[in-house]
Amino acid sequence: MAAGTPEKQLREEVTCSICLDYFEDPVTTNCGHNFCRACLRDGLEKNPLCPQCRAALKPRQFKPNRKLANMVEIIRKIEEGKNTKLCKGDQEPCKLFCKDDQVLICVICNLSKEHRDHHVVPVQEAAQEYKGKIEAQIQALEKKRENILHREQAEDEKKQKYLSQVGVEKLNIRCVFKQMQKFLKENERRWLAQLGDLEREVEKTWKENVASLSDESFRLNMLISDMERKRQQPDSKFLQDIKNTLSRYV
Repeated sequence: MAAGTPEKQLREEVTCSICLDYFEDPVTTNCGHNFCRACLRDGLEKNPLCPQCRAALKPRQFKPNRKLANMVEIIRKIEEGKNTKLCKGDQEPCKLFCKDDQVLICVICNLSKEHRDHHVVPVQEAAQEYKGKIEAQIQALEKKRENILHREQAEDEKKQKYLSQVGVEKLNIRCVFKQMQKFLKENERRWLAQLGDLEREVEKTWKENVASLSDESFRLNMLISDMERKRQQPDSKFLQDIKNTLSRYV
């Protein structure tokens, strides 16, 4: 555990406090702190103060730190050595890559019958080639993703267009129905007024007819009573003025 502490401290010394990665083209500021040149350049656009001590930065006084850059390279090589895979059979570093079998091999394995006639290249060369293929795949996938994003944007725009059209149609429908309701209301009032007039006319006619019939009924009642009295008279008296009586009652 104690042996790992200096290595950890060394990693911290070569780590930029802005990007939290190993220094790339490190520079020392006028206040004595170290940062990646690109990190400082990007940061200066937003805030011209040192990220560590908040002192005012003076870009013209930034100095390249070659010693720190060399330390970064040493750390990278140490880590690369630690990450180098050892051949299981020969316990030698696997510095070669067999493209036929798609496996890491050591120099001894390369001389064996198993890999003698195979296409073998250095690990760095193989890694660069396959990283290139991966990069091509990433670019193809990013292109597909960009295409999907464009399609999603187009779908959103289409949706907004349709929703806008639907909104206009809803306003039109409301306006049409409002006009229809007004038209129906006006017609309802007019027809009801006409029916009211007809109702009053019927009532008036009925009253007039009833009054006329009542008068006629009264006249007939009087006539019948008078005829009844005439009929009850003695025969001689009854016949005395029969001609006038008949002309009056018939």
